[in-house]
Amino acid sequence: MRVHDKIWWNGSIVPWDEARVHVTSDTAQRGLNVFEGLRAYWRPSSHDYAIIGLDAHLERLENSARLLSIPAGDVKARMLSGLRQLVGTIEQPSDLYLRPTLYIDAGAYDIDQANIVTGEFISWRPAAAIERRALRCSISSWLHTPAQCLPPHAKIGAAYTAFRLARLDVQARGFDEALLANADGDITETPGGAIFIVQDDQLVTPPLETGILPSITRRIVIETLAPLLGIRCKQRRLRRGDIVGATAALIVGTLDEISRITALDDHVFGSGLDGDMVSQLDVAYRNLCRNGAAGGWVSLFPGRERAQ
Repeated sequence: MRVHDKIWWNGSIVPWDEARVHVTSDTAQRGLNVFEGLRAYWRPSSHDYAIIGLDAHLERLENSARLLSIPAGDVKARMLSGLRQLVGTIEQPSDLYLRPTLYIDAGAYDIDQANIVTGEFISWRPAAAIERRALRCSISSWLHTPAQCLPPHAKIGAAYTAFRLARLDVQARGFDEALLANADGDITETPGGAIFIVQDDQLVTPPLETGILPSITRRIVIETLAPLLGIRCKQRRLRRGDIVGATAALIVGTLDEISRITALDDHVFGSGLDGDMVSQLDVAYRNLCRNGAAGGWVSLFPGRERAQ
């Protein structure tokens, strides 16, 4: 759906309608692309945008390309330049969702990477911050894609076909979001975020070995927010009973930010108080996004004032 009039496309800002691939391209026919999802938070006080974990996102994009055998070159530098070009053209600043994508146009089955034709773009849309989001969740009957089928550490466009089915499954049953189990019965992640539970006054999240994407927001919670708030955090495998037996449960991600799970299937969690752990994480994360507290905040225009 078109929501604006420009896009960053293969090194240049072009009109939205000019950013096209052929219907027979490998990205159109096979979903052969890797991407990142970024939030750019508008900071009126400095007339600037800030992105949390920008370096980590671009490093993951580079790693995703490597895992999928997509020639990438210095994709981090190109995408950073593209992000600055793109957001610098936006006339009415607001919080944004940005999607840097690297795709295969032709040559998907050629072993010689010199013969693979690639392309790249950065799309965007306005994306206001979520206000204390609460989600009713269900465990989908669709299983998480095994690591033996697709590399779980890569953010691959084609993988989201399976995530789509899981989300449609639970939405048809009246829920907001899906939790995915793997073939071993471990709860892994949602179609868009990482899962945490609160148990015995500590945060618990599934380890990467369960086949989950190495979520940037998950890393920020573990390495930045939990230590800042004095919260213990551990990684271990979770089953449905662990989640139902938890004091609280939450989903974290670029779009989810810090979202509370209010119900899992027929189990309803307590409403919690403003001072509980989920609320503390929510406040700390918003402060990090807006004010750069505790590190991890990157300005798209360092040292530069922009006219409103």
